[in-house]
Amino acid sequence: WECRLRAGASIVDAIIWAGLKLTNTAVVATNNDQVFFRYEEGVNAGEWEAISSIGGVDTATDTNVIAAINTDYHFVIEIAADRTAKFYLNGVLIYTTTALTNATDFIPYIGVEVQGGGAAGAKAISVRGQTISRNFA
Repeated sequence: WECRLRAGASIVDAIIWAGLKLTNTAVVATNNDQVFFRYEEGVNAGEWEAISSIGGVDTATDTNVIAAINTDYHFVIEIAADRTAKFYLNGVLIYTTTALTNATDFIPYIGVEVQGGGAAGAKAISVRGQTISRNFA
């Protein structure tokens, strides 16, 4: 799975997420199995996180990439035959998981919302493209 997106003109009080999940929510501890990228203002010093949940165990890995307004990002998640997932951000390998739960059918999601208690106002991202494919051996 991969996507290219551009953060909008304001990411104050915003949560942005993109990746493979079971439900369309930005909450980390919702799905027992998921792999996605996430930004939330005030969390992880404003840097993107690579989130993985395997059998209900959640891991948030710092990407060391600061989320910034009007900036393009290229996210890639590759799941290998051994069910390990590799997270890439702007071409840099960020994290490799242990084996994901077998037979989990993920759904690609991209979302943006206002943080709980955050100031109302326009929160926007531009999705430049999204692709997903499977290599059948």
